[in-house]
Amino acid sequence: MKRLLYLLIYVVVLVVAILNYPAEMKRKRLASALATGHLAALPAQAHHIEAATEGNLFARSYWVTFTASDADIQRWLLKSPALAATKPTRCSQPMLFGEQPSWFQPAGIRRGLLYQIPQDENADYGTVWIDEETQVVYIKTSHS
Repeated sequence: MKRLLYLLIYVVVLVVAILNYPAEMKRKRLASALATGHLAALPAQAHHIEAATEGNLFARSYWVTFTASDADIQRWLLKSPALAATKPTRCSQPMLFGEQPSWFQPAGIRRGLLYQIPQDENADYGTVWIDEETQVVYIKTSHS
């Protein structure tokens, strides 16, 4: 009876771990992307959050997108060390090179802002696009 109870506990823990794995990996990718870009945590009310990564130990890229209100995006910009002192440029239909996740579509921006995160001493850099019409933020950060 005791063995059966231990086996049941083991199976429950294993199932919970397997079910939580995708969410935990997404959280880690998001945290790494924000750290690489010297960006603040996403607004608490952010939704439609996606995060992906590609690369290896020496070169890695991260893609993130989220939707938030204009006010939340403005507060996020001010809290983000890499963006607070950066002046954006206007952008429409930006060109992207290389592959990115299918959900990462800043090329659809018709009226937006573009922030360039300059490369730092650790070879971290990035770009942030803000679609002013849809309140979608696209982030690509890299380390090389």
